[in-house]
Amino acid sequence: MIDTILELLSLFLAIMLTIPVHEFAHAFVAVKCGDNTPKYSGRYTLNPLKHFDPLGLLMMALVRFGWAKPVPINPANFKNQRRGVLLVSVAGPLSNLFVAFISYPLFLLSVLFLPDIMLFDDLIRTFFSVMVGLNVSLFLFNLLPIFPLDGFHILETCFKRDNAFLRFLRQYGSYILLGLILIGIFADSFSVLNYVDLLGLYLNTCGNFIFRILIAFWGIFF
Repeated sequence: MIDTILELLSLFLAIMLTIPVHEFAHAFVAVKCGDNTPKYSGRYTLNPLKHFDPLGLLMMALVRFGWAKPVPINPANFKNQRRGVLLVSVAGPLSNLFVAFISYPLFLLSVLFLPDIMLFDDLIRTFFSVMVGLNVSLFLFNLLPIFPLDGFHILETCFKRDNAFLRFLRQYGSYILLGLILIGIFADSFSVLNYVDLLGLYLNTCGNFIFRILIAFWGIFF
């Protein structure tokens, strides 16, 4: 029971820190590329209240798949429109990778040196562990080339003009994404779904690869 409470509290704190960083990264790069729309809309901030969508936050807390309010941008203001869209889209996932990268050594330090302080030390260790897992998952999830994720907008910049494939993803991407998420949620309950849980396979395989890189790199220092 205590472990469950610690994990839920850690997840809530991790979400409250991770999502604002992801959205601010989009806003920061957009402004640097010449578009001040995030500033005018009040999104050029790390304040969580400015970024969270209530239903998306609830879904993320319950099933670990949710959403925040997208940062509004106007690509017409970019000095180089294609380059600006690419950089803004990449900024969010890269911020998650960076947070995971710095959270892992903090987790190791908490395991090695944090003294026993009631349940506080357990909370700290659980928090950093959740931060690593959550941010690796968000990094990979947002890179999926499915509308409305960042990966789709990255994919868009690879094409010189709109085409049938992009229009298909833009029109049906949300339904495809919802289907993948629902299969992943119910895969544990219905084992037959494990064979078609492509999202789970992608996150687990690529996530394990990233974890190995983190362990190998920080293993030099610990």
